[in-house]
Amino acid sequence: MISIFINVIVPVIIIFFTGYIVGRIFNLDQKSFSTISIYILTPCLVLTSLTESNNIFTLTTLKILVSVTILIIITYITIEIYSRIFKIPQSLKTILLLTLILPNTGNYGIPVTEYAYGKEALPVASILLVIYIFFTHTLGVFIASREKGDYKESLTNVLKIPVIYSFIVALVISYFKIKIPNPILLPIKSIGYSAIPLNLLLVGINLSRVKIDRNLILVSIVSLIKLFLIPLVASVIMRILRIKGLDFKVSLLQIAMPSAIYCSILATHFEGDEKLASEIVLASIILSIFSLSMIIYIMG
Repeated sequence: MISIFINVIVPVIIIFFTGYIVGRIFNLDQKSFSTISIYILTPCLVLTSLTESNNIFTLTTLKILVSVTILIIITYITIEIYSRIFKIPQSLKTILLLTLILPNTGNYGIPVTEYAYGKEALPVASILLVIYIFFTHTLGVFIASREKGDYKESLTNVLKIPVIYSFIVALVISYFKIKIPNPILLPIKSIGYSAIPLNLLLVGINLSRVKIDRNLILVSIVSLIKLFLIPLVASVIMRILRIKGLDFKVSLLQIAMPSAIYCSILATHFEGDEKLASEIVLASIILSIFSLSMIIYIMG
């Protein structure tokens, strides 16, 4: 647990803290940064991740995709039922959906996976990353944007997000083994790899304006559900689909990550409750120091 904290968590916290300091010193336009992340950085990250993976089109990949889809459907329906029974406001429901559905498979998931299970686990981790990036920029955008308009407008917003087209292009390139010329590939890689630290900086900037006091109980409950209950449900689904061995361990570990940084970015971009989103992201990251260590220990 101490080793995980020092080698994985501390570097991430340092980047967070850098963004936090910058946010405290300068009055920055957060929406401009989120726009750059959504429309430029992440599409390049998707293209890079998919084209570099050699085992995308396999039965295991299909099973993992089905598992994630079922988990998202269960979570979505549960929150919808809960919101109707207790009549919670749309703004709160939006943040609950985002933070419980979308895990941090990139900024946390990749380094934690490599530390826990070695480089041989990275292909599966990358597949989970791409799957969740796709859901983040389709379902995530739909959820975040519908608060500002109707369903038709939300679907229009989804189609405006370039990561969908980046995803399709990457699949075609990977399937037909098309070689991208270096003068084109290298800039795409450079931009894509910069997405992770820049997203971390953006959340740090957002967190510079956040105090976890008003929503402490709510934030704690949501974070604990995300870190413990969601992985438990996911493990049952994957056992039913007979995902085993390293594929099971890596998939579950990725799903067990804290709430995605993009929850805060999407809330900022679509003018939602970015404060609550950032609080949950921060709290889940802090609590994940213990939850991830426990999960890694249990799975072995």
